[in-house]
Amino acid sequence: MRHEQLHKTETYDRVELAPTVQKAANPEHAAQDVPVAVGALIATSYFVLIGTFALATTGSAYSHFMIVIDVVFLAAFFAVPWLFLRMEPKVRRTARFDQFLRNGIETATGRVGGGEVLIQMLIVPVLLTLAAIVIGLFAAYAI
Repeated sequence: MRHEQLHKTETYDRVELAPTVQKAANPEHAAQDVPVAVGALIATSYFVLIGTFALATTGSAYSHFMIVIDVVFLAAFFAVPWLFLRMEPKVRRTARFDQFLRNGIETATGRVGGGEVLIQMLIVPVLLTLAAIVIGLFAAYAI
């Protein structure tokens, strides 16, 4: 077995590991160019989605159980980034909503406009909310 030969250093080549990378002196803060209002818009859109589900599917215990599970997942969905941002060193967020819309944000593939970023962030909850409204209307007026 190979492990039995480890004490014989002539049977293998020793490889030295590269030095570890030192921690950056000034790490970049997460979401520094995204204003708090954008997070509030995202949270609001998801809570409206859950409210729409609740209104569209009321009637059975199964639907109430589904809403409770959705709320728990939504709480975790927003709690994890909130906790991560709280662990960062305190930094004053200088981005305002109008500046965000005008300047956008820098991504790994280049700068993206603020309106485009909002569309990317809000398209899923907004379209799901519209779908839940349509489903609720069909369910309410089905013959």
